[in-house]
Order: sequence, then C-alpha cells, then structure tokens
Amino acid sequence: MRFATFLLAVCAFAQVETPSIGIMLDASGAWRPVYGVAGNFTLGPPREAPDESPAMNTVERRGEVVFVLRPDGAVLDTLPSATGPVLITAHGAVFVDGELVLRRPDASEVRFALSGVAALRVMSTDWVQVTTTGGSYALRIESGREALFVLPATTRAEVHRR
Repeated sequence: MRFATFLLAVCAFAQVETPSIGIMLDASGAWRPVYGVAGNFTLGPPREAPDESPAMNTVERRGEVVFVLRPDGAVLDTLPSATGPVLITAHGAVFVDGELVLRRPDASEVRFALSGVAALRVMSTDWVQVTTTGGSYALRIESGREALFVLPATTRAEVHRR
C-alpha cells in the first residue's frame, strides 16, 4: 500500500509544470524563458532568439507625433505625447510620455510611474518586457490585471555557464 501511495505521489509530482510567462532579453543579450507567477519569477537557461511574430499594427514617428498604422497604412490612432519607445500589442499601445503608459483600443489608459525606459519587447500575449537604465520589468497588459513587476537580473558569468 505504501508503495502504491509513493508511486501515485511521484506520478502526480512529475506532471506539475512551472508556468511560463514568456521570453526576455537579459542584460548580456541572451534570450531567456521566464517562469513563475506574477511577482515571483525565475529565469531559464539561455536559448535561441524567438521567431519573429507577424506584424499586426505598426508605428511611425512623424516629427513630434507617433502614428499607429494598420498593415495597409491607414492611421488607427495617434500618440502625440509619446517621447520614448512605443510597442503595439493585441491589448493596445505601450509607450512612454514621462511615465509608462498602456493605452487600450478604446483610448482608456493605465499609467505606471517608471522612468528611464529604454526599450519595450513582447514577452508573450499578456506580458511586455520593459527595460530601463536600472533593470528589467515585466508589465502585465491583460485587461483588468495590469501590473508592473521586477524581473530577476542575471550576471554575465551566469549567462555563459553551461
């Protein structure tokens, strides 16, 4: 009986997987999977660069104004206050205008007090990597669950270890 209980426990444990929120570009330039739940992340080993996702909408900066364009070139929206990086996702636009802004397709906005944003990258459907001069963050962009979390840092020695 004890053996059957042990075997059942081992089989159940073997099927538990750590949830993945996406992939990030670390400080050394390596692509790493990010596992965990909001606010409690761990990084996986370095891996090959992800496949490029097909373009949906794009952005074009004309003078002081950023235009959000459909693939056929039609203007969907303008971001006149965007001063830094801009990223278009299925959930809306993420951009910087002194702070980090998530603008939904209905023009509603969620703002985060974060300065020094240098880059924005898609991690997965519901997550964006925000790189600042001081580190990296995971921005949850899922409607109603918006939040900003610190991502773990890596050292160059950690990245090159095999």
